[in-house]
Amino acid sequence: MKKLLSFILVLMIFTSIELFAVKINIKAPIHNSVSTSDINIALRDIANQFKTELEAHETLTKIGSQTELATGFANAGAYSANSASFNGYQGYDVFAFMWGVSVGAKYPSGLSDFDNIEDDFKDKMDFDIGVAASTAFNLGINVTALGLDFLPNRLYLNIKGSTYTVDDINDWSFKATTFGMGLNYQLVDRGGDRFKLFKWTGLSVGSGFIYNRNKINFNYELDEYNSNDFAVSTTLPTGGFSNITLVFTPDTHFGLDVKTYTIPIEISTSVRLLWIFNFTVGAGIDMAFGTSKIIVGATSPIKLNAAGVGNINDGTPGEVSIDGSTSDKPTFLNPKIMLGLGLCLGPIPIDVRATYYPGVNGAAVNIGTGIIW
Repeated sequence: MKKLLSFILVLMIFTSIELFAVKINIKAPIHNSVSTSDINIALRDIANQFKTELEAHETLTKIGSQTELATGFANAGAYSANSASFNGYQGYDVFAFMWGVSVGAKYPSGLSDFDNIEDDFKDKMDFDIGVAASTAFNLGINVTALGLDFLPNRLYLNIKGSTYTVDDINDWSFKATTFGMGLNYQLVDRGGDRFKLFKWTGLSVGSGFIYNRNKINFNYELDEYNSNDFAVSTTLPTGGFSNITLVFTPDTHFGLDVKTYTIPIEISTSVRLLWIFNFTVGAGIDMAFGTSKIIVGATSPIKLNAAGVGNINDGTPGEVSIDGSTSDKPTFLNPKIMLGLGLCLGPIPIDVRATYYPGVNGAAVNIGTGIIW
């Protein structure tokens, strides 16, 4: 589980509007010695050969083509958008106010071994996987209570929004921004006394519009790359050095910017038991739009290794830069099933709701509390 959590942080790091191939640039080291020009010409030749080999390297080229990962994060952003939902509590008399957090996840089919997922990521660099979050304060109003006679009875309006930021925690940062509005209609009113020991709270349909944005930045060290592993090594013409190799370990920065626009269409109902427990069930579909940008970059110093006499690292170090980005969008139609359990302390619910997206390997968990009046 520890590996999974660290890997989720690594994954929460990607996005872009156009698809680019990975770009690799190598600045050769400069050696300060007798016959410097010959040595440095040879070092530039090694660097150029190394660059050519790296550009064809299977893992590095995948950095610039992570479409499954971009789509996975876009879908997770849509799944997580519906925080502080009133599902299961519609039919209130005057107003409802909730605060909640939601985490959405998109996971690949057939995934069973979470312990090896970090190693698999280094090999494949592209998974149909993603994680996103949202948080919001949600205010709902019973339109009938406002005395607006030109609107139908049992109509409810809500508006929600919030932003949350975490800065520089173990080299990663996170920002979630959510806002939206909704319209709900009570098809079948709860009717009667709400304080019965067993109470059906009616049948409700609703829709709306939710904007959710996740921005994440994280640094992640990839495997070491050695020019000798690519059959790039040489003997310098002067200076007494042979078997020259260039070595670097990319300390890679990942940036994720996922923006989703979701239109949920839902039908839900709930049952109140012993005045305390509220059981919710519902179904619907999320229509999702937006973009998921994955930006990957690394700048790493090059170490020189060599056999021979003297100090091969006497001079100016070299440098490798890696730049790649990918973009994609969420799946448009996402059917869902919702289940919830609330503990009601008078008008104050503590609500936990799970949403499952069948056929697409998606899920979300929402936790909220507030006041229903």
